[in-house]
This record gives sequence, structure tokens and C-alpha cells, in this order.
Amino acid sequence: MDFGGTDTPKRPGMLREQHLIQFPSVLGAVVPYANLPGVQPNQLKLTGELLADLFLGKITKWNDKRLAAENAGLRLPDLPVLPVLPVHRTGSSGTTFILTTYLARVSDAWRDGPRASSTVQWPAGQSADGNSAMAERVKSTPGAVGYTEASFAKAAEAGDWSAPGFVTDMTDLDVAGAWLIVAPTFALMPSNPAAKKVAASRNTMKFFD
Repeated sequence: MDFGGTDTPKRPGMLREQHLIQFPSVLGAVVPYANLPGVQPNQLKLTGELLADLFLGKITKWNDKRLAAENAGLRLPDLPVLPVLPVHRTGSSGTTFILTTYLARVSDAWRDGPRASSTVQWPAGQSADGNSAMAERVKSTPGAVGYTEASFAKAAEAGDWSAPGFVTDMTDLDVAGAWLIVAPTFALMPSNPAAKKVAASRNTMKFFD
């Protein structure tokens, strides 16, 4: 394999130890989505704290008064959120890392509980193996809520790309119009490829350029 990719950037010391170089290739935005009968796409409004409380299991009904207050004029269905309707990724996931990094920023309860990680002990809900399986489960289950990747690049120009290894924090940026749950996907390549791999590494770098 000539290169790898990760949503969880390696720190400079680890890059040196593993003889790797790292640079951002694309941006990945993570969006929550729900199956709510009678509610059209982009109508539901959630704060970061409300989103955290949905996945923490603190909000048990979609017509909860806190959700209703945030969505004045929108008729929310009388559907349960718990015990099994928050859907999350099975195993290690860069998408989960991006989402939980955001939740840990906006919710003390999340920061002190599940925390930010690519592998999380979810306090509520059920798991699905990959984005497509999660999307299918949410689509087929009224009241379900999940999260997935979506293309979005507004925050790119606000990132500080001068850090070693290009390790820049783009989650929850205070930038007008920028999506809050976003992070780069990094390409990883050997810094000193074997002689028989030099030509392949050079061609791979040309591809990324």
C-alpha cells in the first residue's frame, strides 16, 4: 500500500517514530439526522447540548419541552427516543471521533462521561456497522436519530495549517457560516520509503498535488 488515511491525526512524535509524513487531503463534516414523521429535512433545530443529551439518553421523547422550545412552530411527533433509537457506529470510527469531539466541547456531561474518542461506551441506543447500515436503520425506524459524514468545506479557510504534521483543530470553530462538526482526513505516507517504493511514493505525491 502506498498511502493510508485517518480522521484522527497522529502527533509529531508518533510520526517520527513510525517514519511517516502526514497532510490533510479532504474535509469531512458530520451531520446528525433523524426519522421524524411530519418533520421535513432541515426543519429540526438542535443545539449542541440537546444533541449530546439525545445520545446521553437524557431526552426520552421527541416532543420534550426543551426540543419544543428550540423548535417553536414545529409540530414534533409524540415518539420515544429511548431505549433503543439513538443509533451509533460499531467499533472504531473516525466519524464517531469527530462527532464526540464536538459533543465534548459543548456538553460538560459528555466531556465527563463518554468523552471524545473513536471508540465510545455509548450510554444509550443501538449500534450499526458503518454509515450505510446506520442510515438504513434510521430510515426504517420512526423516531431514530443517528449521524453520518457529509461534504462541507466552509471551515477550510479558517483552519491553522501551520502546525507540525498539519494537526489543526477545526471542530466548533467560531466562524460565521461554518459547520461546527468538521475535521480533515489526513493522508499518511512513509517519510523514507524503501528503494523499490520510491517511484510509487513519488507518483502518489504527484497525485495528491
